[in-house]
Amino acid sequence: MKKVLLSISAFFFFILLKADSPITSTDLAKGYQESKNVIAAKAANGIITDELIQFLAGGVDIAEKMAVINTLSWGDYAMTNATKMFDYISLKRKTEDKFTASDNLCLAYLYALADYHKMAKPKKYAEAAVAKNSKSFTYHIILALIKAQDYFESDWCMVYKVCAEVKANTALKQDMAQPSVTGIFEYIDLYKADC
Repeated sequence: MKKVLLSISAFFFFILLKADSPITSTDLAKGYQESKNVIAAKAANGIITDELIQFLAGGVDIAEKMAVINTLSWGDYAMTNATKMFDYISLKRKTEDKFTASDNLCLAYLYALADYHKMAKPKKYAEAAVAKNSKSFTYHIILALIKAQDYFESDWCMVYKVCAEVKANTALKQDMAQPSVTGIFEYIDLYKADC
C-alpha cells in the first residue's frame, strides 16, 4: 500500500511540476548567483529599478541580463517592469527599428513573464533579436522558451523539442553559464516523455 501511495504522490508531483510553464518555471539565474545585478534584482522584490533598467539597456552579458529578468520574475509587477523597460529603450533609441538585439531580447523575456498566456508580442521581439544575433545560444533559447510557452497548452512534446533543438545546435556560441542551462533543462526535460 505504501508503494502505491508513494507512486501516486510521485505522479501528482510530476504533474504539478509540469502544470507550471516553460516561462515561469525555468531557472536562468542559477549560473549568476554571484552577479551584483542578480543580487540587486533579488533585493528589488520583483520591481525593476532604474539601476536594473540601465544595466539591461547597456551592459554586455546577455545571459546575465536574462538572469536578472528571470530573478525579477512573473509576479504582480511584471507588466509594469516590461512597460518601464520599453519606455526607457524607446526614449533612448527613438524608434523600434533602432532597438538593439539585446533590447529586443530583454523586452521579449519581460513581456513573456508579464503575460505568459499571450506570446505574440514576446515572440515578435525575440525573433527580431535572433535576426540581429543569430549565433548566440542565449538568444535562441529565449526564443525557444517563448515558443515552448506557446505550445504549452496544446503539444507538450513540442515544448521539449523546440528547446532541445537549441541545446543540440553546436553551431551556436555557448554564452550562458552551464548551471543556467541546467536550470532550463531540469524543467524542459520533463516533457521529453511526451514525445
